[in-house]
Amino acid sequence: MQQVDTGEEGDASPGLAIVAASLSTFVPVAVGIGMMGAADGEGGLIATGFAFTTLGLVIGPSAGHWYAGEAGRGAATMGLRFLAFGAGGGLTFGGIAVLVDSNDTGAEAAGFTMVGLASVMGAAGLGLVIWDLVDAGEAARRSNREDNEERRGTGPQVRFGVGQLSAEWRF
Repeated sequence: MQQVDTGEEGDASPGLAIVAASLSTFVPVAVGIGMMGAADGEGGLIATGFAFTTLGLVIGPSAGHWYAGEAGRGAATMGLRFLAFGAGGGLTFGGIAVLVDSNDTGAEAAGFTMVGLASVMGAAGLGLVIWDLVDAGEAARRSNREDNEERRGTGPQVRFGVGQLSAEWRF
């Protein structure tokens, strides 16, 4: 059996980054949806299922970046998803509250506007989920390139020369 060279020792596996992001997202979401489906009107189980689903969507997709060593990028996209889903949730509940309590046409329009904006925020959050899941493998490749360049002493270089004299900087 022939051994396949997968890169330098200590390199992050793009496949494992994708698996980490996918499992960290889809397992909590599936558990949460299952809990909400089995709740049969029980508020505590619905709330717990909603929390599992939300945490899976907010935190899970960043796991691939954290595995690959891109902690900052993982935290940044997690924060953006938190803001998008949080704003979307707040606008949804606020808009529904305005619609339920309103007999005024102006307030009704505001309620529909809030629910519409909530849809936009939710779509932005889901877009960030998809982005992180798709980008997890590339995050590992980026991290590997940077690590390998540091180990080999290559990377951005500045070279210039005049006649027989030359200078080179690596940073």
